[in-house]
Amino acid sequence: MTRRSALLPTTLFFLLAAAPIPARADFMDWTYTTTATPPVIANGTGSVQLTGVSAGTSAAAIPILGIQDSSSAGAGSLDVYNHVPFSLGVTFTDTTTNDSATLTLSGALNGTLTATTSSLIATFSGANSIQLDGHVYALSIPALQISPPGTAQQTLTANISVNTPPVNNPPPPPNSGGSGGGVNGVPEPTSLVLGGLGSTLLSLGGLCKRRRTSPSA
Repeated sequence: MTRRSALLPTTLFFLLAAAPIPARADFMDWTYTTTATPPVIANGTGSVQLTGVSAGTSAAAIPILGIQDSSSAGAGSLDVYNHVPFSLGVTFTDTTTNDSATLTLSGALNGTLTATTSSLIATFSGANSIQLDGHVYALSIPALQISPPGTAQQTLTANISVNTPPVNNPPPPPNSGGSGGGVNGVPEPTSLVLGGLGSTLLSLGGLCKRRRTSPSA
């Protein structure tokens, strides 16, 4: 009885391991470019230059915009940016079909700027996904704190997922119990595994019970 009881965890492990596990993989056969409008946002003595990406390749995180500012304002005369709008067009190209689609992102600058300081923040709002050739391209873009004038150009990086949306198939016809003979549902692989596991455990339990109740030799 002890040996057969010890087999139960091992049997459970192999039966569960046999159950199929769905795999997830992003579609990666694509390239992209970006274009900022306007390319330079001037305000007072300050300006913010927005540089697009001319040739980008597929990745889980992609650079979408270069940002660099300048100003000659002193501490008593700030260049103020109060929700100054700009837009960023991200054009995706499916390298298998050569089809393209452009996602237009709405951006805004908020904060102040001087010759030596910056509190500017670039943010994005609105739609952040687009569908192309059966795949959904979805961007996640963080807010960017822009460095003071005189520093190197910053790069705004977005996380991206490119997935195939599920297909909405029509529901199957209801089962019929009449003489006409309806179509019976086919059990899923997981249900078959769990059913086999239950039968195995019941068989082993019955065998152990018979051994306990049978007279000793």
